[in-house]
Amino acid sequence: KFYGLGILICEETAKEVSSQFLCPKIDYIKAKGKQEAVTIYTVVGEQETLVLSKEEKLFLDFYAEGLAAYHNQHFEDAILAFRKGLLFAPDDKSSQILMDRSKIFQEIPPPIDWDGSWTFTQK
Repeated sequence: KFYGLGILICEETAKEVSSQFLCPKIDYIKAKGKQEAVTIYTVVGEQETLVLSKEEKLFLDFYAEGLAAYHNQHFEDAILAFRKGLLFAPDDKSSQILMDRSKIFQEIPPPIDWDGSWTFTQK
């Protein structure tokens, strides 16, 4: 719900189903009260029957580019990639969330030992 996506799965599940389903990475998070971060994914569709438009493919590529830049603390590059992706999926909440975080980290950089995860304070 937070990301505006119907399905979120953990990395273990994504590995199990990725040969059958397209599962793009969404974020790296620590749930409220948890110490260990987990990578979360969404399920876009079944690989065998999934037909993505050119725009959908571009969106997914820009999202992946933005997420990689974000995790490498290249926040300006992340913002640019998420902005480009939003041209193809203007209502994508996940892109907006990560772009907003990148803007925050431009102003107040994360700690030196930052692992790229976002800690949630609410369930």
